[in-house]
Amino acid sequence: MNQIADSLTDDELDRLASDFPYFCRNCLMITPKEGASIPFVLNKSQKYLEFQANKMLREVGKVRIIVVKGRQQGCSTWAAARIFHKISTSLGKKCFILANTDDAAKNIFGMVKNYYNNMPDDFKPPLSVNSATKMVIADTGSGYAIGSSGNQNVGRSGAYQYLHGTEVAMWQNGSYISAGLFQTIPEGEGTEIILESTANGMGNLYHKMCMDALKGLNGYRLVFIPWFWQDEYRTQGEFTMTLDEVELAERFGLDKEQILWRRNKIASMDRGEPHFRQEFPCTVAEAFEASADGAFIVPEAVQKARHTITPAWLTAHNPAPVVIGVDPAGDGKDAMGVSIRQGRIVYKSYEVPKSEVIQTATMQLVGHILGLIADYKPKAIFIDTIGVGKGVCDRLIELGFGDLIIPVNAAIKEGAESKYLNARARCWGIMRDWFDDEPCIVPDSDVLQQELCGFQWFYTSNRQIQIEAKDSKRRKELRLASPALADSLSYTFYQPLSEEVRGLEHIRPTNRSRNPDVVKY
Repeated sequence: MNQIADSLTDDELDRLASDFPYFCRNCLMITPKEGASIPFVLNKSQKYLEFQANKMLREVGKVRIIVVKGRQQGCSTWAAARIFHKISTSLGKKCFILANTDDAAKNIFGMVKNYYNNMPDDFKPPLSVNSATKMVIADTGSGYAIGSSGNQNVGRSGAYQYLHGTEVAMWQNGSYISAGLFQTIPEGEGTEIILESTANGMGNLYHKMCMDALKGLNGYRLVFIPWFWQDEYRTQGEFTMTLDEVELAERFGLDKEQILWRRNKIASMDRGEPHFRQEFPCTVAEAFEASADGAFIVPEAVQKARHTITPAWLTAHNPAPVVIGVDPAGDGKDAMGVSIRQGRIVYKSYEVPKSEVIQTATMQLVGHILGLIADYKPKAIFIDTIGVGKGVCDRLIELGFGDLIIPVNAAIKEGAESKYLNARARCWGIMRDWFDDEPCIVPDSDVLQQELCGFQWFYTSNRQIQIEAKDSKRRKELRLASPALADSLSYTFYQPLSEEVRGLEHIRPTNRSRNPDVVKY
């Protein structure tokens, strides 16, 4: 039963209108997996979503968030409740609910209607329209409309202040919807677009929006909800964890009950662990891994290398020099990529947006690299010379830094005796082995992992390893962006330095190369 009586004081009415968690637990009823209706009390994931939405509202005056989540974590329940609270307490506000199918849209709308039906009478506004696809509050004109992505013109003729998009990764007609319905939501203060979904591979509208949000390119903020935040995702029982399970538990702070729940869930899925990572991801990158089959660098290798803080013991045993790889922003590229590596540690891998380093402004690129030289005292800087990079290299050499600059021509052929077709394949091959020879450290970046694991490979007729082209048909269909981070990191392996130490095998030897044709460096 709801905790507030039907007769409400003015203070209670004011609090219901202003305090969303209080409104939820006292006015809204939900039906959990167990079946019986209970008051809606926000769980950990929902509290985090509410915090992030309010934070963005305070900072920019509107909400534009895209949620990456696992299955049945309450994100749709939260989004429906947040917008319902605003609709029921505002004048002339409209919300559109868009799902992948008509039935899915009706399910979310049914949740909204259930919220309305269980409100205290003193706080329940009368309705002027209450149909299968619309709801309008009589006194305020606020209300709802719903639709599905099967109709490419859905909602484009309306005017809405709120949009709740659910299972966005499964939407049809994504490009039409982004050009139509999305444009009906004004950029005005207080407007909100909440998009949430489990992942469904790469190349769709959802994947593109998530990757753009991570890079800060589309005005949305990505909010990730890991599966292990759900208290109920646990199973009791005696078992022995595998080495991979121990590493997973250490990385994400999981207990044995969570690991056993994960193991049992994997066993119940047709595609096993890859399917689990898509449906119940630990990271954003894991959510989109299903399309990484055949990747030259496998997601598991990068995932193990990702750390938010470099362990002190690894830094203490790192005698190698600092090297920097640079992939300049050129035609067709969004940004300049920079990676700073010292032996087994990549301290930074980041992009400098084209808005900050204009592709034709060679001197701006030079200025940024001069700053890197001053800050990191590198032994070598590897710069891609195809395109604008040649002028950058020439100017740095002219300024007296010729002893540091190593021009990179990734397209140059390696020769018939090499197992690689060209320098690009060789750099990527050495980089792959670097990941396989644990331990190694890279920044905890979903964008970096997506780029590193986004290329397939094959043998040429001469049995040389070739890496998939950046503009291949497959990558275009998946809408994969230019890999500025991954390429800049690969360039740091272009030429070995006499002082470079492979190192650390005495601490934790693994030698996990999957391909005997790829020789260690």
